[in-house]
Amino acid sequence: MESSKRRTIPLAAAALWLVAISAAFAILSLAMIGTSAARIVLAALAVAVLVYVAIGIGVIRAVVRSPGAVPPRTPEGRIMTRRFVYVVVAEVAAIMVANAILAIARHVDAIVPMDVLIVGIHFLPLARLFRVPRYYTMGALFCIVSLLVLALVPANTQIGSAAAWFALPALGLHSRGVGDCRVQSARSLAVHKRRSKEPTEAVGVVNLPIDSFAKQGLSA
Repeated sequence: MESSKRRTIPLAAAALWLVAISAAFAILSLAMIGTSAARIVLAALAVAVLVYVAIGIGVIRAVVRSPGAVPPRTPEGRIMTRRFVYVVVAEVAAIMVANAILAIARHVDAIVPMDVLIVGIHFLPLARLFRVPRYYTMGALFCIVSLLVLALVPANTQIGSAAAWFALPALGLHSRGVGDCRVQSARSLAVHKRRSKEPTEAVGVVNLPIDSFAKQGLSA
């Protein structure tokens, strides 16, 4: 498996990407709803996004500044990258096909929940590929929100001035602090790595992997 440093930087960057995308949809939905309550939530969301982004940037900076250079990409890493590209290409292709079919069938209102469903599905293989179990939860939440909206909410339902089939899945992208969970997890990993380096340098063993300390029960 690739080193913690090479692994953590992409995870933190992915967290920032998810926060940006989910926040964009949530902000658009709240702006379309247009009620007083929606405007209050919109202001709170804007502050939360700034906090998420600050945490994510802090994670990346902490990892970059941690001892040791980013190691060269391993054969396992190249295989993982190639499979990641396959998953993303399949996701984009599925979204394009689904959107085209819905547009032809004149069900444009179902595009957003269907797209969110596809995004949720794409996290399931990524969970196994990157060995990140929380991606299973995230993907399942995306799928559940979309399916519940399609099954239980009438297509012509409005929330304020926004269509419910647009607003609810879009807000679901930002529900349960999904982006925050990913950023916080990456931050915890970065802090763990930095702390684990300290006893390594104290005993004068530079190249011994961190996992070896955990297994042997060594401490500074």
